[in-house]
Amino acid sequence: MDVSVPIIVSSEITKKLFKLKPSRYDGLLLTIHHSTRDRKIRFIHVCYHENGNILVSADNQGNSYIFNLLDCKFWALPKVDSCTFITFSSLNPYELLIAEKQGAILIVDIDSGLVVGKLIGHKKSVKFVSFSKKKYCLSSSPYEAIVWNLQTRSKIQVLDLDKTNLLKYVGFLPVSGNIIACFQDDLIQVWSFGKFETLKQFLPSNWKNHTVKSITFTKNGEIMVVSGYLSTLAVFHLGNWKLLKLISLPDNIHTIRHTEFLSQPFDGGCNKILVVLSGQGSIHFFDIEQNVILSQLASKSEIINAVCSPNGNFMACTLCSGEVEVYNLEQYVASPIDVKVQKPSKNAKVSRRCLGGIEMVKEKIDHMLTNEKLKSVLKEYGEFPQTHRLKIWEKLLQLPNNIQQYNSIINHVTLMAFKDLNSNYPLESKLSLKDLKKLLNNIVTWCPFFANVDYFPVFAYPFVKVFQNKPLACFEAICTIILNWCQHWFEYFPLPPVNILAMVENLLMEHDPELLHHFATNDITSNIYIWPLLETAFSEVLTSSEWLIFWDHVLINEVSFLLCASAAYSIVQRNILISLKQSEEFQYFFHNQNPVDMKKFLKITYCILNSTSERIHPRQYLQPFGSIEEGNYPLFIEYPRTIVEFETDRMKQLDGELTELEGDKKKFMEQEKSKKLDKSNNELQKEQSRRMEELKKLCEERLDIMEKNVRREQKEFQEIMKQHEATTDDHIKNIDIGENRIKQQNDTSIKRNINGTCSDRHRRILEVKEKYLTQLKDLLKYKYVIDQVLKHPESVPSDYDNDIMMRKYEKLVEHEMDKIDKSVASLQKLKKMNMQTSLKIIDDFITNIEDEIKMKKSESLCEFPGKKVKNSKRVISNDPKNYSTQRNSRSLCCCAESCPKTVRFWDPTGS
Repeated sequence: MDVSVPIIVSSEITKKLFKLKPSRYDGLLLTIHHSTRDRKIRFIHVCYHENGNILVSADNQGNSYIFNLLDCKFWALPKVDSCTFITFSSLNPYELLIAEKQGAILIVDIDSGLVVGKLIGHKKSVKFVSFSKKKYCLSSSPYEAIVWNLQTRSKIQVLDLDKTNLLKYVGFLPVSGNIIACFQDDLIQVWSFGKFETLKQFLPSNWKNHTVKSITFTKNGEIMVVSGYLSTLAVFHLGNWKLLKLISLPDNIHTIRHTEFLSQPFDGGCNKILVVLSGQGSIHFFDIEQNVILSQLASKSEIINAVCSPNGNFMACTLCSGEVEVYNLEQYVASPIDVKVQKPSKNAKVSRRCLGGIEMVKEKIDHMLTNEKLKSVLKEYGEFPQTHRLKIWEKLLQLPNNIQQYNSIINHVTLMAFKDLNSNYPLESKLSLKDLKKLLNNIVTWCPFFANVDYFPVFAYPFVKVFQNKPLACFEAICTIILNWCQHWFEYFPLPPVNILAMVENLLMEHDPELLHHFATNDITSNIYIWPLLETAFSEVLTSSEWLIFWDHVLINEVSFLLCASAAYSIVQRNILISLKQSEEFQYFFHNQNPVDMKKFLKITYCILNSTSERIHPRQYLQPFGSIEEGNYPLFIEYPRTIVEFETDRMKQLDGELTELEGDKKKFMEQEKSKKLDKSNNELQKEQSRRMEELKKLCEERLDIMEKNVRREQKEFQEIMKQHEATTDDHIKNIDIGENRIKQQNDTSIKRNINGTCSDRHRRILEVKEKYLTQLKDLLKYKYVIDQVLKHPESVPSDYDNDIMMRKYEKLVEHEMDKIDKSVASLQKLKKMNMQTSLKIIDDFITNIEDEIKMKKSESLCEFPGKKVKNSKRVISNDPKNYSTQRNSRSLCCCAESCPKTVRFWDPTGS
């Protein structure tokens, strides 16, 4: 179909459908053009997605279009300023790298059309982009090359060049990731990535073609092909950096524009078909191994550029007219098949119902998949294609697909084979284990003998994996393999097949007698080095991929190939086996995987198969291949029926006894279990009773403790309440006293003294007492002298008399002071009283003392008649030396006894 893409007007993504062209002789699937009535825009850039099903085409004006060849949809991306190169990102395969004319590289999402990033660093427009290890990108222009980290979108290394030395090509080498560049002078140089050290240089004189036009590599990075304008190809081996050969193309190819290797299935990266775009605008498919041109592709217009899809299925060609053509390459690289062509009859009627369509398809498959053609495929590629292996195996085994007979087998399964399969063969996949159980039960139903073959699950399991989800094909394949490749295996059951092992020993004796002698010297029998390979179908010594390749060759060859392979495996591993001495070492070796060169292994197997003498060749003792007939499954009786039947009967008897024992054991276990349960229940009850008693005692103890605590707390609470009541009474009394004191005294200083401490009150009372007593002594002294002078002015005592009088008076005063001291103890009661009350008590106390002094003074005055008192300093002395403030040495007056006159206090403050 021709697809005309519209001019991009808006940035919205709109997907549209298209149809591929029907199958044509030239393989053309799609033609894309970008034209309107007013103008015609030419496509110049195309590239494929890594899956090979998505194509991008772009013009030099920045218009880009996505074509999904699988879903038959296309859409336009938002227009950019310009486009000099376009490719998919290796980091994110759904992002495009679009190089602009100014040098920037845009990263565009193909689904949304948004620009999600930019790589800015080039001064000139980018012409080529290469990738390595997905995250590294190498973009180049003729003047510079930049290595980018796509994850961080940052530069790693920049290669700057002189203006006189430009780049023709620069990119990453496949696999190794090294950088290769071709300069304007055709010098090719290789650098190591990371260190960027020079590894190799290729001079133009190496290939005698001094104008490099194109450089391409195989996917495995081993082969490089350099081409120039002339029709000569230089093939280099990058492993040793040597020129392998120079290929001269046919004379009809004058010049070369572009070369590219075409990937093919199962080539392992060893691409051998080279796509050559000639200067005439045609494409040639060239086989570099056979040096022949396989086919040629030419369009109505000249092809200026061509890009192959990564899977090798499609090719997009850009024409000089500006269109893009997409081709299916299957017919250009496939081997030709002779097909009988018949012209249809004019009177033929076309039926609307496809009756017998399946049979027709089977006939075509049988016609195409002949053994000879399959052998040629196997010889060419070494293995069958993975996607078609199952169908090829079914064809080689000629499976009859007996659905009714298979249903009757699965509906009459009476024996459950290999009951201990889970424990003996633990598998990670439960589905595979389930399929294996079904297969074993069906095989045992077909032939009950195989229930006794203990190694049969290991033999059958790999085929279960291959024929997964196809139980009928798997059952018939196993039956066919047993009937053909396992001939004479069970004649000496349960012993190994001595006759088969002897056949393999004969092969070793003829092809490697030294190795056989080594086995015999170390007492290694064929039970150790042959039988483990056969009973496991080589699954223990080969990996899964190696096992599939091996059985590709086993099934396509005669049945003796398997025995030849048993001898070949020991021969290919002879260097290791010669070094082994112990039996345990040999057993371990033949029951575990070991590195093996499959090509060499198969080569030796074919050598043994084809070069062994007929006298000892296994084919002399084995029947040729025979398939299972349609409609019924054959009986298998190649085993010692008497012994096996006896053993089977014995096994049935033992199974019955075992069943009885299991029943008795089950009853006994139930009885024991009930006894243990009863015992445990009794012990549990006893334990519960003991714990309840302990709990009861503990509760009682705690209750006693709690009662004691409650009583103690009650007593404490009563005491506290009493104290509280007493304190409350004291507070009430103090409050009443305080109220009375406040009423009696308004002085604020007395209120502060009430709130003072008891010690301050006691100290102040003592100070007031001492001060008052001091004043009292002075007053009594003055009063007495004055009274004496007034009563007896004429009689003034002499100094001697005065001294006597003073001593008497002092004794009197000391006596009174002792009385006062004895009453000091009573002053402690004044601590809780206010100052006003204290002063009142002191006044009363002083009044009593004055009364006593008056009485004594009236008696003492009668002893000094007619004497005058001199105005002497000794009468009244303010000297502290003469009149001490101590209680025991105070001198208050001159009288020997008490003074007759009343004494008045004077205010020490002068008031």
